[in-house]
Amino acid sequence: MPEFVANYARPLEAARQDVAFIKGAGVNTIGLLIGNKHLPKSHFAPMIHAYYRVAAEDGQIKIAPDIWGELDKPDQLAMELGLLWEQYPGVWARRNGKLIMTVWLDYGNKPLPAYQDTVDRLCAKIGGRQNVFLVCYSPAELEAHNPQWFAGADAFTDWLNASYAEAHDRLNAALAAAKSAGKELWLPAMPSFTQSRPYPGVTPNVREMLGMIWYREAWLRAIRENSPAVCLQTWNDLSEDSAVMPESNHGYAFYELTKYYTAWFRSGSPPPIAEEQILLFHHPQVVEGLQLPAGRKPMEGFPVALGKSFAHATVVRTPPTDYVGVVALLKSPAKAQLLLNETVLAEQELPPGCNAWLVYQPRNQNDPRKLYPYDPERAYPRAEPGLTMTILAKPFWDAELHVSVERDGQRIGFFRSHRPIAAAAGRGDMTTVGDAFRLEK
Repeated sequence: MPEFVANYARPLEAARQDVAFIKGAGVNTIGLLIGNKHLPKSHFAPMIHAYYRVAAEDGQIKIAPDIWGELDKPDQLAMELGLLWEQYPGVWARRNGKLIMTVWLDYGNKPLPAYQDTVDRLCAKIGGRQNVFLVCYSPAELEAHNPQWFAGADAFTDWLNASYAEAHDRLNAALAAAKSAGKELWLPAMPSFTQSRPYPGVTPNVREMLGMIWYREAWLRAIRENSPAVCLQTWNDLSEDSAVMPESNHGYAFYELTKYYTAWFRSGSPPPIAEEQILLFHHPQVVEGLQLPAGRKPMEGFPVALGKSFAHATVVRTPPTDYVGVVALLKSPAKAQLLLNETVLAEQELPPGCNAWLVYQPRNQNDPRKLYPYDPERAYPRAEPGLTMTILAKPFWDAELHVSVERDGQRIGFFRSHRPIAAAAGRGDMTTVGDAFRLEK
């Protein structure tokens, strides 16, 4: 909280810090959320202007507004876009000479206002629709439910915050829809995702992304598809656990992974390992076998810890799972061991390069309570080059998690996660924890 207050009181300093991190991760464009009444006088306005001013100072970072507002009232949004265009014309990101604007359409499956009138009014103060490169979310859903918006968009992206398995299906559908229309899909990559905060009357949405696994696969898919751009989807609401920037849950783990994949995406080849690292991912609390300290209870409305069912449809494809994920960035081979306290959970020989290792115990493998439609071929990843799987017979129990790394019989690293597996987290039993450790030379 003191850091938040300090940054809010000094928006330019906060924006300069963020832009430095963004550039350090290899990202060149900020998609900045703009909603109705964000400008000119809301409490969001100082930070919005700060990002634009710092981008103008920097001269390299560009900004594309990501419209998230009441599209049935586009004139307010048009006024806000006009203010940004008038004050910061050189900062606006472009595609084919046109101003990039992305528009969130609430997953595309609900009735939307008339396309032509809405977009014409939305673009009225920034040179008209002919001056805008319009990127819309959720192409498969738009094609089915809002065909005018589907036909009118110049390109698409998507917001894939579902489970690991469902994200694959939705991405395949988005690619098929975009290709059928001969339009670009800017493939999305999102780290983790846990909507762990309970709202009155709403079940928390736990979407099991298996730590770094979906993030890794999304980047590799974008590279294989030669995507024109990657939409790095991150949200600074900490309850959603999707941050890429260094922060208390993930540390620098997703940030370091992003640096590697942006370099690969730009060059077309896996980059050489500049510094050897181990990136560690896990939940702070196990899904089953949860043992809380005396006097502590699972978060209200959070039935995963109690082994109960969820009503939310997106959790059933990949049920919340006990796992530990390791990404090794190595210059030469090494052996890694995962230890719970002093017990070796698993060990693996890791080759040079960037390689992932997932150790997990599938949930509801036999599904005795009939809570989840279990299909391991679709719900969990398969071993492949660059990804090794270790499937355990039993779930984890609460313990301190350590990683030991050896090379040529010599230990070159021994690390402990910054949060033990059974920590009674007040807001997020299923939050993904990330750690980044540098190996000794």
